[in-house]
Amino acid sequence: MTKKLLSVLCAGALCFSMAACSNTNPPPPANQSGSSAEPPPSAASTPEYPTKAINVIVPYQAGSQMDLVTRAFAGNMEKILGVPLAVENVVGADGVTGHISLSNASADGYTIGCVSASPLCVSPYIQEGIPYDYESFEYIGMYQPYMHGIAVKADSPAKNLDELIELAKTEDLVIGYAGTVNLCNIYKLMKLGDVDMSHITIVPYNSNEVIPALAGGFLDAAVHSNSTIGPMAESGDVRLLAPLGEDRWKCAPDVLSSVEQGYDMYSFGGLSLAAPDGTPQEIVDILRDAFEQATQVQEYSDMLIAQGYSPYFLVGDDCYERVKSDAESAKATLIELDMAIVTG
Repeated sequence: MTKKLLSVLCAGALCFSMAACSNTNPPPPANQSGSSAEPPPSAASTPEYPTKAINVIVPYQAGSQMDLVTRAFAGNMEKILGVPLAVENVVGADGVTGHISLSNASADGYTIGCVSASPLCVSPYIQEGIPYDYESFEYIGMYQPYMHGIAVKADSPAKNLDELIELAKTEDLVIGYAGTVNLCNIYKLMKLGDVDMSHITIVPYNSNEVIPALAGGFLDAAVHSNSTIGPMAESGDVRLLAPLGEDRWKCAPDVLSSVEQGYDMYSFGGLSLAAPDGTPQEIVDILRDAFEQATQVQEYSDMLIAQGYSPYFLVGDDCYERVKSDAESAKATLIELDMAIVTG
């Protein structure tokens, strides 16, 4: 299992993770009361900061879903801050390259970036030599939650997770994923089902390709986000077996969640804005204030809803506590699955 896993991880480092159809009981919104197209005027500004453009590192390719929502949110923040927020795509190694760039940037408030679950909460524990962890950043806020699910091809004999597990015990299956979070999800499911992994071939994909590959019959199952699974499940091209976690998806209210089916799996993470560790607190506070005001722009929430998300926002310390919980849960799961290389 270890040799097979390491080969999957090496291939998976070339993939990019996405996320998010919405669940029926998301965490409560934070400051979503506004309905105006324009952000409210900023109450937090000083003559010292900001005085020039702020660089925003996005660790994923231009045009990806994570890139587009970050650009949209940054566009709202720059109206509040009064300076441009210039997006720079720093791609590579499933987001790790961009996270290294952000962690090494000057802590002066003029470089911030997007951080996300796979490179932030998983990669530091399964790849040696990564020079950061979740404590390496000052958190501004989470602007998009992640939600993942398990799907099978439309003509699969498996109608639920129990049937998929039984199928995995008797037949050789090919399962696809994008993002190391979802690689962990596959191993967690198979361990809960006591499946011999020698029957399973795991294939990494780009986020935009994994569910189309399932629909095309190249995979038997796949684990990815609700934004990719949801529309293709609604059209009948694939079959959703379970949303991960406790909650069902609004687009498939009759499909039981993994917890409801007896499989305690947790879909964690999201996209957050962060600054390098050591950024002065007064600058972090200005950025958090602008972030909180940007969450009130209804058009941004409407965009997420149109893409199948249930938008909610976490600001400052609330964002940090969520990331900390996700990272600690991921580490515990990786150790349990004997997947962790770094355990200290």
